[in-house]
Amino acid sequence: MEIKGSVAIVTGSSRGIGKSIALKLAEEGGRIVLNYNFHKVEAVKLKDLIEKSYGTDVLVCKANVSNQQEVKTLIQQVIDHFDKIDILVNNAGIKGKQSAIFELSDEEWETVINTNLKGAFNVCKEVVPHMIRQNSGVIINISSIVALMGANVNLAYAASKAGIIGFSFALAAQLSKYKIRVNVIAPGAIDTSWWEGEQEVKKKLSQTCPLGRLGKPEEIAEAVTFLIKNEFVNGAILSIDGGRYAMRNIYCE
Repeated sequence: MEIKGSVAIVTGSSRGIGKSIALKLAEEGGRIVLNYNFHKVEAVKLKDLIEKSYGTDVLVCKANVSNQQEVKTLIQQVIDHFDKIDILVNNAGIKGKQSAIFELSDEEWETVINTNLKGAFNVCKEVVPHMIRQNSGVIINISSIVALMGANVNLAYAASKAGIIGFSFALAAQLSKYKIRVNVIAPGAIDTSWWEGEQEVKKKLSQTCPLGRLGKPEEIAEAVTFLIKNEFVNGAILSIDGGRYAMRNIYCE
């Protein structure tokens, strides 16, 4: 798909990986929908930056993706403004608190699952009818490398990110006949504010990566553009993790 002139929704795009994806798609000439839940100031600043840097149309929309009604309102705002949706990047997510299973509360489990997994479902459910009407579209769901391998992380986070993979594969099977492609990106540890105040954790993650560093959010954004442009990639998962998954059982000095 040609990115120039397309309309792209990036959920959770006020900062971090989502911000880099939005910037990259704007650089490629896309018209951008910035979604945020809490970080309005950052979203507005990003809108100004994109408009000044690339001269493209940017719409800022608040929505909690775990809330179906707020998602409905978000998508209606996009259609009212742009009249179409070509690209959806489901990036919004939270990691939650790490707890042993016997300490993990129902509330914590539901909050993470509802944001990360149900949130992707909610947005896809509202976007897909518009893509079907166009007989075209690209959906990219952001999972995590922890969905593919064991890691001492929040159980709900791991479950939600694994769920995204299964959901995406099934959705690709459903939507291919409408010329809508669905793919997954599974990032490793990426150097963003996600790790704010956790310098020791970042250091350990760098040491376990064969390349000896954390990833850059711009490297995820580059992968997004690849998956949009290559029209024969469908129902695939792309790991962007510096080799962490492939060499998970190999000690690298």
